[in-house]
Amino acid sequence: MREYTKSFTIKSMIAVIAIILFSFVEAMSATFYISNNGNDKNNGLSPLYPWRTVTKLNSMMREFSPGDMIFFERGSYFVGQINIGCSGNDNEPVTFGAYGAGIEPVISGSLPLRNWTLDKNGIYRAQSDSTIRNLFINGKQLILARYPNSGYLQVKERLSNPKSGFRDKALSQPKGYWNGANVRIRTINWAYEHSSVKNFQSGTVTLSNPTSFPIEKDWGYHFDNKLSELDTQNEWFYQEEKNGKGTVYLKPPTGVDPNKAFIEGSFIGLGFFSNINLINVIIRDLSFVNQTDIAIYFNGKNRRVSIENCSFTGQRLHAVYFPSTNTNAVISNCRFSGINGEALYLNTSRSAVISINLFANIGMIPGYGTTGTAFGMSAIVVLSSDSNHITGNYINGVGHDGINCIGKANLIEKNVLKNVLLYLNDGGAIKSYGVNSNGSVWRNNFVSDVLGNIAGAPLNNRLMAYGLYADAGNSNMRIENNTVVDCSGSGIFLYEGCNNNVISNNVCMNNPIGIKFRVDVQNTTGNQIMNNEFVGIQENQFAVRFISRSGSFLPGNFDKNTYVFPRNDAAFQYERLGKLDEYDIDGWKNVQSGKEKDPVFLNDNQFLFPEIFRNMTSDSMRYLLDASVEYVDKDKKKIFGAVSVNPWTSKILYANSDRSKSSHLEIISDEMDFGKSSAGSQSEAKWFVISVMNFNSPITVKAPDGFLLSREADRNFSSSLSISPSLKEQDMIIFIRFAPNAEKGYFGYAEVSALGKQRLIRLSGTSR
Repeated sequence: MREYTKSFTIKSMIAVIAIILFSFVEAMSATFYISNNGNDKNNGLSPLYPWRTVTKLNSMMREFSPGDMIFFERGSYFVGQINIGCSGNDNEPVTFGAYGAGIEPVISGSLPLRNWTLDKNGIYRAQSDSTIRNLFINGKQLILARYPNSGYLQVKERLSNPKSGFRDKALSQPKGYWNGANVRIRTINWAYEHSSVKNFQSGTVTLSNPTSFPIEKDWGYHFDNKLSELDTQNEWFYQEEKNGKGTVYLKPPTGVDPNKAFIEGSFIGLGFFSNINLINVIIRDLSFVNQTDIAIYFNGKNRRVSIENCSFTGQRLHAVYFPSTNTNAVISNCRFSGINGEALYLNTSRSAVISINLFANIGMIPGYGTTGTAFGMSAIVVLSSDSNHITGNYINGVGHDGINCIGKANLIEKNVLKNVLLYLNDGGAIKSYGVNSNGSVWRNNFVSDVLGNIAGAPLNNRLMAYGLYADAGNSNMRIENNTVVDCSGSGIFLYEGCNNNVISNNVCMNNPIGIKFRVDVQNTTGNQIMNNEFVGIQENQFAVRFISRSGSFLPGNFDKNTYVFPRNDAAFQYERLGKLDEYDIDGWKNVQSGKEKDPVFLNDNQFLFPEIFRNMTSDSMRYLLDASVEYVDKDKKKIFGAVSVNPWTSKILYANSDRSKSSHLEIISDEMDFGKSSAGSQSEAKWFVISVMNFNSPITVKAPDGFLLSREADRNFSSSLSISPSLKEQDMIIFIRFAPNAEKGYFGYAEVSALGKQRLIRLSGTSR
């Protein structure tokens, strides 16, 4: 009895001590609040007594401990740079987030400019107390006063030091005229570079900073940042004066009164900055706007940094920039738009997850953004990085690459990329490079409209824009179940030294070339190309092309591929040492010397009109077919009524009439499980995309019980929406919140309906 009592007493004491210790740890954690309605003399420990300024927050930064939370009030607007001097630990994070109701709190690098006065020639001016680096009017970024107002001048002569400048005898301005102005020059297919002008004389332009690539004859350039060239609407100029102050000059759009418009000038370089090694830091529910350089710049060796449900707009260089080693980073459910350089830049990253983010209009002003790199106008750039997962992202409108991921064992899947390479050339929607890029997987991605741009390039240049681009040395990869349509180059491109890759079950349609292999110096061998479907629509489209600058090569085994080219019997090309030969399927089999096994080549008239059905969701999708049209599949089997498409795949049917004008209603959506939220609350918003083609009828969207919809991420939610698309092809982003009104599990479908078509998006969540 005594032993039992003794044992019980010891166990009770241990339990009590554990509770006390846990309570002590909990007591050590605190929540701090900051609001535009606060006061820096407050203790910041209550929504009733918040701090007010970024200056106060920075002064307290080193006082924060693991487990602490720093919340910015929704609806508040904070101008300044926040210097992160605290960190979590392996068990508890430091969290920066939001509290209250309303729109996301804004971390801004800009302030409004007011009191505009008319100067001359329709130009207005306003005083600024800070050096202005970017100017926005009603949210739209304006362009520095430039010459010429559009298009490019042309380099006429290469200098002996081609990185120091160039010569153009057509420049007749007096000596020193361009001194201090900027020159923005296209130095190579995949890069613009910019520098101020150190000296100008007799047509010779000498740069203040050397370029990364040599400046060669016939490449294009323009000048900007010159007050005397301010002569066009939506241009501006900043004149530096004393003590960091200056004058902003603006030529607004016709009919716009600057004193009635919302005009902002960017003057703060960074949003969040850290130079220490961070562990377990979470940033969520914040909006970063108009930083002159970078929204979030973490320069230390970081581990478990998470950025969730944040938005980024108007950054001049990057939105998120991690140039040093980082491990287990998470960037999820964020929105990126209007960024001049790269949206995301991660270097030496291990096991990062980049998921379910929205990217729009990245790198869309040629010559702006980062300079002298091969990635300066791209959406996602991950360099020297292994075992990262890039999934479920929607990328629409990019100046250069959509995703450029260099490293080993990276998984890139279920991403949708549209309108890529709009201002540069020789890149891809998804790209990797180098012998260190081995063992990666690219699967179930959807790529369309990869265009390329040769403005400012020599006249003999050509479009080189690829859907999936494995650059020199990529080996042991799996490229499978991707859909690639409407590229100006090939759907899939493997450059030299790409060995032992498996390329299977991909659908490539309406590309000049379905798949291309090129060897200049390093041989390419051991690849397996199997069960793919390559479809040509036009006469000058080809299925496969080999290019060799060093003799003959065969890149690997082709097995059970389907080639549909009813307008081109000779759909196979082999260019050896500059001589191009074209072959029909029998000739190609001879060229392949037994490496082309069991091909299916379809060229009869019943395959003239392909129609693609894409399923960019995590559920099976059933598409009703036009009853007035006859369809067959690639096996010549007639298809009636409807066609079912598996998740994240495509299926092509062949109609008996042209279907290019037919209406299409598609959904882009990853899994929509909202987890747990309390009854009466609302979760953070997730999103899906309604993609229409040839559609001019209203679209109705209805949410099931417990969910709300909006066209905006943080406001105006309701149970239904009515949308009227007005373009031939248009994508519409819909945000959805879990808003339970009772304690129970919720399961249902959001319904998208128009013209007798219906699409369903599966939703789930619980409040129990």
